Amino acid sequence: MRDSSVMMIPVEMAQTFPAAAMKNWWEEVNESAQWQDGIFFSLCGAYALVSAIALVKLMWIEISEPEDGWTKQTVFYLLNFVFHGVRAVLFRFHHEVFLEHPKVICWILLDLPVLLFFSAYTLVLLFLAETDQERDLPTDKLREIYIRGNVIVYFLQVNTWSYSWKKDASSVELVEKIFMAVVSFIVALGFLHYGRRLYSRLRGFPTESAERMKKRLEAVSVTAICFTSFLIKGIVVGVTAFDSDLRLDVLDRPVQNLIYYMLKILQELSLMDHPMESSTEENIVEESHKLVDSLDKLSVSAASSSSNFKKKPIIIIVVGMAGSGKTSFLHRLVCETFESKKRGYVLNLDPAVMSLPFGANIDIRDTVKYKEVMRQYNLGPNGGIMTSLNLFATKFDEVVNVIEKRADQLDYVFVDTPGQIEIFTWSASGAIITESFASTFPTVVTYVVDTPRSTSPITFMSNMLYACSILYKTRLPLVLAFNKTDVADHKFALEWMDDFEVFQAAIQSDNSYTSTLANSLSLSLYEFYRNIRSVGVSAISGAGMDDFFKAIEASATEYMETYKADLDKRKAEKEQLEEERREKEMEKLRKDMESSQGGTVVLNTGLKDKNAAEKMMVEDDDDDEDFKIEEDSDDAIDEDEEDEEMNRFYL
Repeated sequence: MRDSSVMMIPVEMAQTFPAAAMKNWWEEVNESAQWQDGIFFSLCGAYALVSAIALVKLMWIEISEPEDGWTKQTVFYLLNFVFHGVRAVLFRFHHEVFLEHPKVICWILLDLPVLLFFSAYTLVLLFLAETDQERDLPTDKLREIYIRGNVIVYFLQVNTWSYSWKKDASSVELVEKIFMAVVSFIVALGFLHYGRRLYSRLRGFPTESAERMKKRLEAVSVTAICFTSFLIKGIVVGVTAFDSDLRLDVLDRPVQNLIYYMLKILQELSLMDHPMESSTEENIVEESHKLVDSLDKLSVSAASSSSNFKKKPIIIIVVGMAGSGKTSFLHRLVCETFESKKRGYVLNLDPAVMSLPFGANIDIRDTVKYKEVMRQYNLGPNGGIMTSLNLFATKFDEVVNVIEKRADQLDYVFVDTPGQIEIFTWSASGAIITESFASTFPTVVTYVVDTPRSTSPITFMSNMLYACSILYKTRLPLVLAFNKTDVADHKFALEWMDDFEVFQAAIQSDNSYTSTLANSLSLSLYEFYRNIRSVGVSAISGAGMDDFFKAIEASATEYMETYKADLDKRKAEKEQLEEERREKEMEKLRKDMESSQGGTVVLNTGLKDKNAAEKMMVEDDDDDEDFKIEEDSDDAIDEDEEDEEMNRFYL
């Protein structure tokens, strides 16, 4: 019987031989002067190529768009040109750089491109941050943070060089590497944070198009490239700070340098293909030219979409006077749906709001720049809001399509409207938006009332008249939400609405003419109170939210039973009138064809003979010329009389 230990020797040798051969080859390459020169010269050529690409892109932008001046895009390409150029020079003279004495000169030469890389790619981070905050907050502070951060890093680096020049201490190098590793990790987290926020906002952008998908892909790719680059850099710098055997920028590790720097070149090249331009900018001038046509098309498509009517989600359009707590109330609704496991969707239609206390899935500010609209059309604040809403309405069919695709996943869609209530309720764009929703989903209008301010009978009557006008204008179920019940109880309002005599007694305390008018109007509004639902709510404490959602559900049921039938009836009447108009035109055309008996028909005059028609047109032209001559002579006489009158006046 053979000894098993004898049989194991060849197997162990076979297993260890490839590893040993690979180790020997690795050491041979690292110690070979020819391999070192070949690899570092290759890296020199690669970095020189990337530097040339950055220079070409920079020159192309300056030639094609000279009016833009220096932008983040051009500065980014300039920094890349310098950074990759310096790195190429270092690899070209690798012997002189890596063997330079004193050692601090080597550190300066190696750290300089690192600083340029930091400035270039934190500029990309600045772009992501400005894109995220440009609609909510001023971006000047972000630029100050970018400048200060770069100044601090450069200042600490220069101090490190100065101290090392005097002391030549290795401990300073350790502190420097740890500092750069921490900075790299912070920048990587910054890319992850703002990239995620930008991607989330692009997901809520209403336009379902290839351009939107392209921008989402760009946001993901830029974030992934920069995050990975700084993360790897932080790990490499941090590890090499404590283990000098793993350092890269040394002469006898060309293979490690080749792998690391070629990966970085691929990352940097891929990032240069993504232009730094805003992903949410719209061509406002072009949209304004298409405004009328788009509104007409949208009204037609909104009417036709009722054939695809969906029972879910319920659209809740929240309107209210300025200061009534409308946005805070909507914030409470969003919180309530989240806590009750209901599925909500938020649409913001206020282009002038600086910030929202809740996240909007679809935001008008992502499509239309309110301040840019004011500047382009020389408008005031209200005119800017109105025009922004009109521009957004041209794309509202896409908003409806987005919600239709998510209809099975949603329970409610909350619509926040501008604080200037009349801009939405009495504008053409507001009517189109409301009708677009009402023709596709159960839609309820919620009118938020400031309860403490409505304790005055006159103010209360004014609110009720406005609520009545909203009901008449929209022809949709209306829910009155008496807000701020934590400050003033809304029971007085319910009593005034239920008992006419109680309201009469409250009015009698005021002897002005307005009280007499309110007394007369209260009789006409008594029937109006029966057709609306009223609840008391508090946006601060959350009181009354259960009653509010019950009123919404009841209004949605009423919509399906009553309002939907009325909407379908009006649509059928409109279609019938259109059909009758077409039939009349066809009947007229048929009669003209029969009476012509094969002759040429001139539809505008009914003449059979084309020559006769042309003759009559010539005669009409002659009459027009005679009339024009007489008119000119009359004008000349009038001018002479005016001159005589003026002369008498001056004399």
